[in-house]
Amino acid sequence: MSHLLIVDDDPNTLASLARAFRLAGHEATVADRASRAMELVRSQTFDLIFSDVVMPEKDGIALLEEMRAAGVTTPVVMISGQATVDMAVRATKLGAIDFLEKPLSTDKLGDPLHRFPAVTVSVCNLRPQSRGRVELASADPLRAPLIRQNFLSVDADWAKLRAGVRLARAISAQAALQAFIARELGGPKETDAGIDAHIRATSISVHHPLGTCRMGEVVDEELRVKGVERVRVVDASVMPDMVGGNINAPVMMIAEKAADLIRGNTLAAIH
Repeated sequence: MSHLLIVDDDPNTLASLARAFRLAGHEATVADRASRAMELVRSQTFDLIFSDVVMPEKDGIALLEEMRAAGVTTPVVMISGQATVDMAVRATKLGAIDFLEKPLSTDKLGDPLHRFPAVTVSVCNLRPQSRGRVELASADPLRAPLIRQNFLSVDADWAKLRAGVRLARAISAQAALQAFIARELGGPKETDAGIDAHIRATSISVHHPLGTCRMGEVVDEELRVKGVERVRVVDASVMPDMVGGNINAPVMMIAEKAADLIRGNTLAAIH
């Protein structure tokens, strides 16, 4: 078993790569920024590092330079969805052992990457019925909570995803697309069992958890924690139900409303 470090600012890439390597029997540690990666390489030993190139805090090339200057000799593979020849040349000169373009595609982890263009069709259940929980692990406020995500714990969620996979395959099979599609990847998906195996092997979350401090249960209509003085919660956890999409805009609206509540601002009546 190898210990791998994956550095990428995209949470979906981190989650999918880490899951793939863990399923293959490896240990995978993730870092969402270059500074965190440096902390990890100074405190732990890794057999291989995968690093994105384009990241907001410090790019992967600069991270590779910093690691080499610090005496870190771990082999590094650079990955990027915005690759250029100059990037590849610079990375190679700094000792990167490979430079791969996103998205990465292979039949099986450990096999050579596909060297042909491809398209990914994704199915997303925007309103899942499965529900998780966040619970206190102890009375110690500094101890990490217990997070139980309970993905796909309701049969209806499986049914929706199966239907989505079948619809995606039906669209891909239309005559207008056949000139562009040579074959389908990802194993057999003709039966419920085949589709379920595909879902288990490829599914990731889209990182929009919410509702663990629901308004009406944990906080009141002004976002004050019930039974506790001078404490408000202002984030996605106060949402009483799912939204059918990204939670960025609703959270910004909640924050604007909370600011008005804290300041005592009220809207004038509209007649």
